[in-house]
Amino acid sequence: MEISGTKPYIVIISMLAATVSGLLLTEGTSVVETGNFLGKLPSSTGDYVGINVHHCQSMDCLKVWHDIDKKHMPCAVCGSESDNTSPIEKHWLPADTIIEKKLYTSPDGLGIATMLVTGGNERTSIHRPQMCLTGQGYLISKQSTMDITINGKATPLCVTVLEITTGDRQRKGLFVYWFISRDHETPYHLERMFRTAMDNIFHGKSTQWAYVSLMFMPNAGAQLTPHEIQDFISTLYPAIRTSQASAWDK
Repeated sequence: MEISGTKPYIVIISMLAATVSGLLLTEGTSVVETGNFLGKLPSSTGDYVGINVHHCQSMDCLKVWHDIDKKHMPCAVCGSESDNTSPIEKHWLPADTIIEKKLYTSPDGLGIATMLVTGGNERTSIHRPQMCLTGQGYLISKQSTMDITINGKATPLCVTVLEITTGDRQRKGLFVYWFISRDHETPYHLERMFRTAMDNIFHGKSTQWAYVSLMFMPNAGAQLTPHEIQDFISTLYPAIRTSQASAWDK
């Protein structure tokens, strides 16, 4: 496990022009490459037990609650239908976006909100998580990367770690994420764009991407250590990354 500050990656940045050009020139000319590279969020991972997230579908209510039951019951506040995706997410994301959510809780009460977002035909399904965080009022104080050792994986998984605070600066937390396709894994949005363009230009396909995010906003005094992040991701990864995925061995 290694944590490093984000540095300017000149090669990736220099690729941006080619990436944008490639995406513009090939827009609409390729077919979406789909592959069985992702599983479902597990009911438990390591010592953490997962419970389901429910969103009231009324824009006037927007209540969120957690329950072990997968069945979406009517909202206890307003009686509206519920779903695992919020009405705001449904409004802004393409209809073929697939979202899975669970809140994983450790025996000592640490909670990690975990989300798996899989894109469809439209590229806007997957974007920089920073856009959503700042749009929800969170402040990003620091960005770094961390290498996660995965049993059976030849190279560490590199993830982005954001240190965040609420807008009123009363609570601090962590937001961790990485991007996945059938053949690629990266913590960098620009690299994801570049690989998408290269697949489009040279192979005539539009790569299907997903991203995994972990959010931890503790109460006063609690914290999530790098060791706990390592343990959580190292047990979660094999559950959501299927054996058919060629990036497993990279």
